[in-house]
Amino acid sequence: MRSPFLSWLARWRPFFLGALALVGCDAARLDAIVPGQSTTADVIRHWGEPPGRWDNDDGSVTWEYPRGPMGTATYLITLGADGVVRRVEQALTEANYARIRPGMSHDEVRRILGSPGSTTVFPLKQEEVWDWRIAGDLQWEEWHLYVNFGLDGRVRSTSKAMIQKG
Repeated sequence: MRSPFLSWLARWRPFFLGALALVGCDAARLDAIVPGQSTTADVIRHWGEPPGRWDNDDGSVTWEYPRGPMGTATYLITLGADGVVRRVEQALTEANYARIRPGMSHDEVRRILGSPGSTTVFPLKQEEVWDWRIAGDLQWEEWHLYVNFGLDGRVRSTSKAMIQKG
């Protein structure tokens, strides 16, 4: 007779293997991009076309690679006007969450955290909530960062919540 743990493990094994493969893929992709050396062509070869991008005042461009809605990372790759990678950063960090302030616009928040995994409008509250799934300490916890905007498109507040899986 099979133990309950082994039955559970057999049922969830494909999920865990898939998650590990995604983590491994991102690690290999990150290792392949070297600031100061890698070019636009290198980024496209390893990461593909960016789902999001914006031009910066200094002539550089930032490409966004969100790993959500189920992933807990968003990578921002900044390329100089010369097409060489300047920096690669994981946007969903405690330091970046702390940078979000009341009064910021949608665009300002997106440039710090990347695109949200989902958005929900609450007409009666006259509020739009952006939601990112973020990393937690334990595998059975699912953490979310919420940024609440007024209908004027300006940040009202932020919060984090843990959804316990079980």
